[in-house]
Amino acid sequence: MKDARLPAWQGAKFFAKLREVSTSKYQKPILMKIDFKGGHGLTASMTKRNEELVDVLSFAFWQTGHPDFQLKD
Repeated sequence: MKDARLPAWQGAKFFAKLREVSTSKYQKPILMKIDFKGGHGLTASMTKRNEELVDVLSFAFWQTGHPDFQLKD
């Protein structure tokens, strides 16, 4: 959110549009992650980038039904 090139609400606007035009009849979730301390990630450490990649891949595996990434009862 610390990025002078974009207003802070721009990401939320894009997220809302994605939800509006989603064609999923099953209403699958759409991931929106907000990093209040970051900008475009140009100065992010390798650890931070790896953590973000793990979050995205975990979400993708969950949504595609990978058995190791399903919610536990």
